[in-house]
Amino acid sequence: MTVTTRRSGLRNAALLLAFSALAAGCAGSDEEATVEGATVLIATGALEGESDVMVSGVVAKIGDCLGIKVEQTTYPLIWPKHVEIEDARVSLDGTSFGLGDELSGGGAFLPEPYPSQAPDIPEGCRSATGEIVLLSQLK
Repeated sequence: MTVTTRRSGLRNAALLLAFSALAAGCAGSDEEATVEGATVLIATGALEGESDVMVSGVVAKIGDCLGIKVEQTTYPLIWPKHVEIEDARVSLDGTSFGLGDELSGGGAFLPEPYPSQAPDIPEGCRSATGEIVLLSQLK
């Protein structure tokens, strides 16, 4: 009985290790994702129902975070959970973005208190208005 339990424990540990290795490559893992030195803020859950506003601007830094400059204000940009970080760019639905790139999509401008799926926003990354931009899809 002890041998079976030990084997099960070893098998579970191996599965956990394999899963951890796979998760480490995803933007949603615990490791902080960055693009050109800016932290990419990624939603912790689905952003469904948050696409009623057209969001259009330029990908820019706000503090130490990746944001979006809309007219004269830069907001922290919350990317959907399924975003990927590769080659120092953010990739969403086959389109990649870096600093200075134009971005258009569906989303929402949200004041505090932020929805539960928004990550913690570092103090230095907050906009002058206190709003965040939640991006739910590209247009």
